Amino acid sequence: MFTIKQNDTSPAIRALLNDANGNSINLIGAAVRFHMKDEWGDVIINNNAVLEDDENGIVRYDWLEGDLNVTGICYGEFEVTYEDESIETFPNDGYIKIKVIGEIA
Repeated sequence: MFTIKQNDTSPAIRALLNDANGNSINLIGAAVRFHMKDEWGDVIINNNAVLEDDENGIVRYDWLEGDLNVTGICYGEFEVTYEDESIETFPNDGYIKIKVIGEIA
């Protein structure tokens, strides 16, 4: 589980994208988006992610101001559009669980 405080913009959320055999995904020429929904199923983020290491499948999402104005458990995923326009979502067996803890002030 990734834990972060409400309204923070750091640290970024990172992921290593692997295939079913545990091998890292080659993302050369791909585009990646980060999606996050709240615990009620409402999509609250649908933005471009960063290819940190496209040869080794490492991606990240840099939080924007207002992204984390919610609290509670949220669910995220990285959606890859490959050069051939095919789409694959990671993780493909669930979601990244994100806990947003309320800020004091």
